[in-house]
Amino acid sequence: VAVPETPKKITLPSFESFFGHPSDLLYYYGHVKCDYAPFLARIVRSWPNWNSFFKSLFFGGTIPEALSALDLSAEARPCAWVRSPIHSDCHDRLKWRCEEKNITFVPRFPIDSFLKAKGSDPPRTWLFGIPISSPTSIVC
Repeated sequence: VAVPETPKKITLPSFESFFGHPSDLLYYYGHVKCDYAPFLARIVRSWPNWNSFFKSLFFGGTIPEALSALDLSAEARPCAWVRSPIHSDCHDRLKWRCEEKNITFVPRFPIDSFLKAKGSDPPRTWLFGIPISSPTSIVC
């Protein structure tokens, strides 16, 4: 009898997941170390940029408008990682993280590829597209 392979976890990069995951880390995985400070300091840079980015991303703007508020230069992009893909084992040797055991499913800010609302042009977040694609599912 062949033992079926366990399905691989596939993480689709999305802004909703990247910004929603810190609460999971705080509540359920207190031992996991993530660092958002480089992302905030180097890519976001200021409160007005953060405010502009979020308003454009989630409240009526487009993804390109939102990303234009951030510093996405080649020098800043390494700061998009909030968790390193390498770690130190118990003998202080550097190793690649095992994808199967990686708790942080979205360890990098989605710059070049991300989920978007179906049919949106210019692209908008998939969360923004929910009321547009199914207005009857929203109850006020």
